[in-house]
Order: sequence, then structure tokens, then C-alpha cells
Amino acid sequence: MCSSDLVIVSNSVFAAVTLRAFRALKLDYPSQVSLLAFDSPDWGDLVTPALSVVRQPTYAIARKAWRN
Repeated sequence: MCSSDLVIVSNSVFAAVTLRAFRALKLDYPSQVSLLAFDSPDWGDLVTPALSVVRQPTYAIARKAWRN
């Protein structure tokens, strides 16, 4: 039995690994456990329901970091 309702991951690679782990553990996504990723993978809409993502302006962040 899962003790969490939500798993938050930092990128799409971890999201994919987490979805595989859910399947291996026989956890039904999303009725038993939810997943939120800080990335927007191209495959995110292939999962039913679509993967919840937080999109970040990575280009703008990198440009600002380079200038500083």
C-alpha cells in the first residue's frame, strides 16, 4: 500500500521511471497516486490522463544565468 498521494519529480526522466515503478508496484495512476513533473516531456500527453507538469522558461533562465 502506498503512503503518499502525490509524487513530485524534477524532470521527464524521473517521471518515466516513476510511472514504471507505479506499474511494477501495481499502483493505479492516477486513482491511487498522482504524479507531478517539473518538465514538459513530449510524451506527457500520451499518458491517460495527461501528465501534470510545471513548465519553466528554461531558455530565459539559462540566458539570464549566462549574463550574470
